[in-house]
Amino acid sequence: MSHDMGYVFMEVGHRVDILNQLDAIRAADAFKLAARTYPNADLCFMIGGYDKDKRELWEIEEVMQYVRWFANASGLNDWRNPVILRLAEDSIGLLVLSKSFADDHPFKVETPK
Repeated sequence: MSHDMGYVFMEVGHRVDILNQLDAIRAADAFKLAARTYPNADLCFMIGGYDKDKRELWEIEEVMQYVRWFANASGLNDWRNPVILRLAEDSIGLLVLSKSFADDHPFKVETPK
């Protein structure tokens, strides 16, 4: 059976549970399973529950901490991980802005002034 998909969108955290490192680890396990199950799909992870917040996700420290926990648990903290090449730009941007990568990463992200 083929598991080819175009995109896999996954909410890996939500406003009500992003303070919990254990939830980040569980989300990372689910994300790794999705990446293995759909090896040809482009991947996008999201943090939900902030639609009414006027700030951008990268401006919210608890979101950035949660993204770091998620990145560490999923292996997305190493920019050389081949899965990174399958990530949507927004997901890579969150990893960069959360400082999940070492400083030698090749990605450029600009935020509005």
